[in-house]
Amino acid sequence: MQHPIAEATATDIHLPNGEIVSYLGPPGTYTYEVALSTFPAASFLPESKIEGVFTSVDKGASHYGVVPFENSTHGSVQQTLDRLWAQRESIQIVGQRYFDVHHSLMVGGTLGREGIRKVYSHPQALGQCRAWLQKNLPNADVCSVASTGHAAQLAARETDAAAICGSVCADMYGLTVLEKSIEDKSDNVTRFFVIKRREQDADSLPSKAVITEPTGDMRSLLVFTCDSRTTLVLAKVLQVFDRYGLGVVKLEPKPSGIRLWCVPWCVSANR
Repeated sequence: MQHPIAEATATDIHLPNGEIVSYLGPPGTYTYEVALSTFPAASFLPESKIEGVFTSVDKGASHYGVVPFENSTHGSVQQTLDRLWAQRESIQIVGQRYFDVHHSLMVGGTLGREGIRKVYSHPQALGQCRAWLQKNLPNADVCSVASTGHAAQLAARETDAAAICGSVCADMYGLTVLEKSIEDKSDNVTRFFVIKRREQDADSLPSKAVITEPTGDMRSLLVFTCDSRTTLVLAKVLQVFDRYGLGVVKLEPKPSGIRLWCVPWCVSANR
């Protein structure tokens, strides 16, 4: 996965008419907002799970995909990290976006806070609002679902449930906003990746979609494996990054599922 990650904006990625972008849906998720702002002229394909976005891109049902990768408060999105590792031969990262995330507590109808028995949201959003929930809704059941958009749909249907989601969900699903900006840290930012299918031949790209040329402010995502039983093996690998002037900003292990003690490491590095 040794590819530069550019900051993707609507002016960076040019989509011919009819091209399709998949994202973690349904409409109203933060991924939806990022996809819409990055690809304003595209057709959109919502997927119910992050895995579905990768499959859609890999199988050619969509030309690009948008997925959440990590949050400044709650860390990496494990489903995305897992799919990047599992589909490293067929999927590449071609852009990234940073998005300020501010969560709202929403309900259907006239439900008040005292009547809330369940709170739905994506595990990342629940983690980002953990302290607020413990203080303000200590007796409510916290229920993880596949996305904040799906949480909004459930809250719209159930009479004793609330959703933690983005403000756009209020109008989309007819919800009432009880509380705004309930995230535990106000500087709450999520990093999203734009992915596409890896092309075997760069001259055979199926469209005119392009990313701006790499600049000095670039980041690469790399994966390497090593035997964790070998003395100082990780320190020796990191010396290679230092030798070539690559600044490691994040280092994260993943179980490989290949063989015992074979540890893949996911590394974000600046050039």
